[in-house]
Amino acid sequence: MLGAEAAGKGSEGRRRGGSGAEEEDAMAPQQDGERGAADGHGDELEDGRGAHNLQQHKMSPQQEEEVLLDDEVLATAGREEASEVPEARKEAREDPEPGFSWLREQLATLALIAVGSIAGVALRIGLGKNAAYPFDSYVFANFLGTAWLAYWSNFKHLIWTPLFVGVGTGFCGSLTTFSSWEEATAVLVGPTTLELSRGQRAFVWFETQLTGIGVILMGYDFGRHLSDALYLVSPKSSENAKSSNGPCVPRMLYEAASVLGAVLLGLLIALLTGFIRTKTLFALCWGPFGAWLRYALGRLLNSKFANFPLGTFLANVFASALLAMAYILGLAVVSADTVQCEVLNGFMTGFCGSLSTVSTFISELKKLKRRDAYVYGFGSMIISQVCMIIIIGGYTWADPDLSDLQNGSSCTSYFYS
Repeated sequence: MLGAEAAGKGSEGRRRGGSGAEEEDAMAPQQDGERGAADGHGDELEDGRGAHNLQQHKMSPQQEEEVLLDDEVLATAGREEASEVPEARKEAREDPEPGFSWLREQLATLALIAVGSIAGVALRIGLGKNAAYPFDSYVFANFLGTAWLAYWSNFKHLIWTPLFVGVGTGFCGSLTTFSSWEEATAVLVGPTTLELSRGQRAFVWFETQLTGIGVILMGYDFGRHLSDALYLVSPKSSENAKSSNGPCVPRMLYEAASVLGAVLLGLLIALLTGFIRTKTLFALCWGPFGAWLRYALGRLLNSKFANFPLGTFLANVFASALLAMAYILGLAVVSADTVQCEVLNGFMTGFCGSLSTVSTFISELKKLKRRDAYVYGFGSMIISQVCMIIIIGGYTWADPDLSDLQNGSSCTSYFYS
């Protein structure tokens, strides 16, 4: 009896436990649903609060644009400040005194032009001494100076600017001469010791003009070809030259060498004064002044017109007119007064020869367009010839006494001795 009751209670307990579990299982989804609904309601509340906050903090399009602009301005200012600091440090390191540096560079340029012009005049005089015909003394000098400038121009980016100007404007510009070339043709219409008929004079005039222009064109092309050949022979140096953006040697070394060279050249001229003919010494002294004037005219006027280098044009025409005047003045001075003849000869050879240039003239012709080159080239030659023919021919047409020229007692005869 007791065992049956215990078994009955156990089965009843199991039924109650099973029904309780079933009730719990049945209530679980309901509770989960209630929790989900509560969570959903909470999310809705949070979303509502978020939307409310966004609505409160939402900006108008104009305000958004202003914020973006402010951010961009701040970013740009930051980049500029970051870039300006190294640049300012670089400038302060390289050029602590810009005004003094500019003045120092200009003085170095003028000094190198003077040194180059003296060397160019001396070489031109030396080459002219070997000319068989006195009026052809300019030919080889013009060829050599033009070829050297064309060759030198390919290395412009590797050379300190004052040094390049000293070689190009000073040496090459003074070695070549436009005025002497024009004089060689203009004297054919004036007083001369040459016994030529009118037809022969016209033929020689035309031949001299063709020879002059042909020589300088050939010299320029020869210099360019020589420079290109050097690049082909040494491709490694060519690559280094093309990749370089400036001189490898420090600027102070260039400046020190320039000053030292000018001082040594001055001492050399002073020591050789007793060994050089006086008229040559006067020419060397006049040379730098002509080169400086030509440099100043080029700097001031060549940029006025892109298709016409006015500075070089005026330098060549002015030098040709001055040379014609000096030539006529030499007819009025007898060679017995050697001091006057030496000063006048030095002015013609040094100042007029250095003021005019063929190397720069042909270099500018090569850079211009074809039509502009013809206008500039023929304009320079024709106007210079007209000035010289009017001055020299006018003296001849006045029917002066040419006995001093014929017997070799005038300064004009002394010039070519």
